[in-house]
Amino acid sequence: MKKILFIVFLFSLTPLMYSDDNIVTERLSFDLVLSVNGTNYWEWTVPKSLYVFNNNYIQLYQGESLFVEADVINDVIVNLTVVREIVNKDKTIILEFNQITNKENPKIHEFMMLKITNPFNKDLVYKADIYLIQYDRWVNTSTIPVRAGLVSYESWHDIIGTMVLNDFILK
Repeated sequence: MKKILFIVFLFSLTPLMYSDDNIVTERLSFDLVLSVNGTNYWEWTVPKSLYVFNNNYIQLYQGESLFVEADVINDVIVNLTVVREIVNKDKTIILEFNQITNKENPKIHEFMMLKITNPFNKDLVYKADIYLIQYDRWVNTSTIPVRAGLVSYESWHDIIGTMVLNDFILK
């Protein structure tokens, strides 16, 4: 009986021993505030939500910087996992999404910027959908490939409430 209890005890500890404190699955709820013009803001309370959903979709909000570890199978990026800190530099995509405002008056929107760091030895291609707050709708947007081992910057003059990146492949 003692042996059985000991084995059950060991199996109950296994998930704790192999859990990874570096993995982050959800963002906490927060208030998103975007500058519109000198007097108006767009505000929304973002609910607690997943960073990665449907296995290869990543949602970003203004001000977020994410370290996304990924595996590559036949030039397709799979197993996207957001981590707190970079442990595997050669397989971690860095995503940063920010609103750029006017230097003299930070209440005036200039543009939105997405920065992507590609750790792989091939160009990174992906798709993006953006939520335009002034039209209250989602739209597909064009993207540029991120050259192998380099950083890419993309910008939009629209005010983007959130964006979803998906279908990551290497070419």
